[in-house]
Amino acid sequence: MLSLIAIAKNEAADMAAFLGHHQDLFDELIVIDTGSTDQTATIAADNGALVFPFTWCDDFSAARNFSLEKATKKWALCLDIDEIIAQADFDRLRKLLQDKPTCFMLPQWNYYDDARHQEWQPVRGLYP
Repeated sequence: MLSLIAIAKNEAADMAAFLGHHQDLFDELIVIDTGSTDQTATIAADNGALVFPFTWCDDFSAARNFSLEKATKKWALCLDIDEIIAQADFDRLRKLLQDKPTCFMLPQWNYYDDARHQEWQPVRGLYP
């Protein structure tokens, strides 16, 4: 019912953790590789993702539209490799999907490791 879409380039260092964290929430993992020179595509495939190459054309919307064409589930959620859905919200999101919604509004929390950002909050491994 739910596809995860990630557009990535040279994200080998974080790919396995990103996919592993979300594996229980999504029914389909899709990675659009925009020209990685590291092991991004291999690591994604080894962690259960469908990997599709996309030649970067300096147009993020073209990459996003390409990614949405590859999704086969009713719902698609596009995340960056450094974004995560809090594990505590997995069951809530699945329940919402079963209630046949027409749209979602998801709050987004940004955490920084740099206290110079005005909205800085310590992460400490916990997410609201």
